[in-house]
Amino acid sequence: SIILSTMTGSKPFSPRAPETTNEAESEGMKIRCPFINIYRPDASSFGKFMDDCEKSGLDKRGSELIAATVVVQQKGFLELLRGEAPDVERLDEVPIINHPDMFHSYPDYVQETLKAAADEDGKVHYQTMVDIKKWIAKQENVEPTKGSKAETAQLFLGSGGSIETGMVYYEDVLRVLSGTPPREKPKMMTVRRIKKAGALGTWD
Repeated sequence: SIILSTMTGSKPFSPRAPETTNEAESEGMKIRCPFINIYRPDASSFGKFMDDCEKSGLDKRGSELIAATVVVQQKGFLELLRGEAPDVERLDEVPIINHPDMFHSYPDYVQETLKAAADEDGKVHYQTMVDIKKWIAKQENVEPTKGSKAETAQLFLGSGGSIETGMVYYEDVLRVLSGTPPREKPKMMTVRRIKKAGALGTWD
């Protein structure tokens, strides 16, 4: 899940999308997951964290499984039973979701490639995002993992991408990467829709 699949770091995605601001930047942008920066789920307890994830449009069942796994790996099973929420500033310590091929690592390339591939309406196909991720993975000398591929599909959907057309506004992708909501609220991000989005592109 993208909400828990991006490493933490010290700087925001840059360059930022036009006319976007977010309080996370003033906090040092320790959280690199764009959806957490956008919706700021309450991390005071596991229940409140999951309620906020659901309100933000994420599939609760899928996110709950990942969040529970993160808590166990970060804090232990006992803390999960006590209702502890994930520590969103320490996601890089969780092997199952940590990956080096991050969109945030190459912001100039991401923005330039998206802009160059956009059609006259300012949209790009999902395959463009896949190709960007593959290029980043190559720079990092890794193969895109299952989690990294899922992150690409979730970024597409979270930016308002259409499964029917396979297209998304490139500026909305940049907005989401910067921790700012897309111009229109996206549909609920279910596991089924993530799989359908992922099928829009090829990784070979």
